[in-house]
Amino acid sequence: MEEKTIIRADVAKNRMYIRLTGSYTVDDTIPVINRINCEVVKLKPGFGVINDIRELKKVDIKAALKIKKGTEIIQEKGAKHIIRVVGNSKFALRIFAKFANLVKNVQVNYVPTLEKAEELLEEHNL
Repeated sequence: MEEKTIIRADVAKNRMYIRLTGSYTVDDTIPVINRINCEVVKLKPGFGVINDIRELKKVDIKAALKIKKGTEIIQEKGAKHIIRVVGNSKFALRIFAKFANLVKNVQVNYVPTLEKAEELLEEHNL
């Protein structure tokens, strides 16, 4: 069975990869935040983030607020650019765009594919 949450730091590329799939309740977000905290310390300030949310189906409002905390942690630790891979998911775009104005000093882009996300970070030397 495939994990619904995958979070890993790529130290060589100075990037964090986050993949969220399925549905999330507030209880589901606790391991997400813990994993972000564990992985982000492996990266140097100025890192890039690829957040694959193409297969995100449902997030209750309390869970969305907790997931926003993950974005704040990433921001505080020095992320320079966050790329959200939304594919054709209008839900994923809507849920994360709601909090986009809360992200400060970090560029956020929405793209349809992982390949486009990688290209965008390469263009920004991240």
